[in-house]
Amino acid sequence: MKREHSELLRWTGHVFTIVAAILFYVHLFTAALYGEFVVKVYFDYYGEGILELIIFIIVLPLIAYAGVMQLIETYNVLKRRKESK
Repeated sequence: MKREHSELLRWTGHVFTIVAAILFYVHLFTAALYGEFVVKVYFDYYGEGILELIIFIIVLPLIAYAGVMQLIETYNVLKRRKESK
């Protein structure tokens, strides 16, 4: 795979990771505002549940790819640092 394509997929994976984290924090803060940390979440309130599920299933491999690529890069940086000492 070309370096440009790899970086684009990696960047996209990181963006979707941030989106998933934001969605989680929206639910967490909503629950916190109601005092008991309890809130009902309707995933299909407007009929968007199936679409969101499909999108997240498609995006999950991108998130995994970005995570693996980040681990590989971190390993290579640590390896180079160890070799330079």
